[in-house]
Amino acid sequence: MVTGCYARKKDSSLEKIKGVEFIPEIEKVAQILESELVYDAFFGRSRPFLKIQSGCDQFCSYCIIPFVRGPLKSVPLDAVIKLLEKIRNENFKEVVLTGIHIGKYGLDLNDGSKLSDVIEQAHKIVGRVRLGSLESHEITDEILMQASQNKILPHWHIPLQHGSDTVLKRMKRPYTAAQYRKSIEKIIEVTPPHTGFGTDIIAGFPGETETEFLESYNFVKSLPFSYGHVFPFSPREGTLAWTMEKTNGINPQIKKERAAILRDLFAEKHNEFRSSVKGVKLTAIIENELKSNLYSATTENYLSIEIKGSYSPKELVRAAI
Repeated sequence: MVTGCYARKKDSSLEKIKGVEFIPEIEKVAQILESELVYDAFFGRSRPFLKIQSGCDQFCSYCIIPFVRGPLKSVPLDAVIKLLEKIRNENFKEVVLTGIHIGKYGLDLNDGSKLSDVIEQAHKIVGRVRLGSLESHEITDEILMQASQNKILPHWHIPLQHGSDTVLKRMKRPYTAAQYRKSIEKIIEVTPPHTGFGTDIIAGFPGETETEFLESYNFVKSLPFSYGHVFPFSPREGTLAWTMEKTNGINPQIKKERAAILRDLFAEKHNEFRSSVKGVKLTAIIENELKSNLYSATTENYLSIEIKGSYSPKELVRAAI
């Protein structure tokens, strides 16, 4: 029995094995095994990761995820609440809400549940709520209101992928650069000045001209990012961009150079952000003991810091940066 992502992608070598059955849906596996599907969170650190949904229906031209992860699948709100209570009962002070596409949480449940409902419950039960990656066009007025009420930590990871409208169109991203900027501005209006912004960006997408790359570079430079993940474009078989790469791919060396330029820019922006909060008191959560009386910690706006003293993992402390 082969299940999960591997079952959706399949493998010709496995198909040759007699008796192999491909079952993509975990729920069906549970039925076959006459077992109950159990939801859980990842407790391997001081900030538990609670996966509230899986799947994606966006079908960006470069992305294989909708093909291997399947359609939207949200964890029912009552199950989420039970997990939040478990997190609280194990004395965790922060929860990270994650998923493939958390902005579309609840669309498949047909009961009116939304991401803002999960945020509300997480804040009520656990306290500190950190959001995983969230698409810019799915930041609703309800979520902005919750941010203004300090129900969401001042750290937002909002994937951009590119800063040129022509490339965004080829990527089949559902927004323009101007619309993305507007979303950032809306967050800035309702959050503290030390709010951290992170993003993802691709360098060397098929057909990316020097002009388009510079548009992307300058767009990134103009926004208040505190960090960014840069990926040289890598084609995934089965996607539209796989074909684009074959007909209009960028030289690997150019991809590498453009990715390096963007990484340097993000390093510069990260240093500027750290300097901007120097002397500011922030609440941090203790992660691990590095050595005697020295601990790693993560601030509310997602800075990694070291704190001297005697603490315990999960503990919240106020620290001047």
